[in-house]
Amino acid sequence: MLSESENIDGGLRRTRHRNGAVKTKSRGMIEAEISEALIKFEKEYMGRGPIETRTYIIEDMVIVRMKGVMTRAESRLTSSGEGLDLIKKVRIRLIEEARDMLSAILAEITGCACRSMHTDISTVTGERVIVFTMECDLETRIKTLDKS
Repeated sequence: MLSESENIDGGLRRTRHRNGAVKTKSRGMIEAEISEALIKFEKEYMGRGPIETRTYIIEDMVIVRMKGVMTRAESRLTSSGEGLDLIKKVRIRLIEEARDMLSAILAEITGCACRSMHTDISTVTGERVIVFTMECDLETRIKTLDKS
């Protein structure tokens, strides 16, 4: 039974159980939390959530891959070169406008500031990839905490 989450040891979140035990969140738990937060963001901010989302922590990068983010109308527009270009520009612009919000979400979950964000969307597969570069090496930090 969980009672609270808190930032401990360089910001990575640990969960304190009611019995007093403290457990560090695993890499998989942190990746899942990021995926869930970005699914929620996509639904609330973009109006539609992805079909599938996976997050990967690699050194100081957080890579998020979302499948099925385009609407049917957007998919239809991609049949022409002009429509394809328009969809890419609009989608990228919307994410760029939310950069501060997304950086704050990542910082809250990881306890590490976001240095930069890079994104692209494939109008062929309907996938979006977002790469966050963080101020710290999350992978090493997680491995260090797992050993303690």
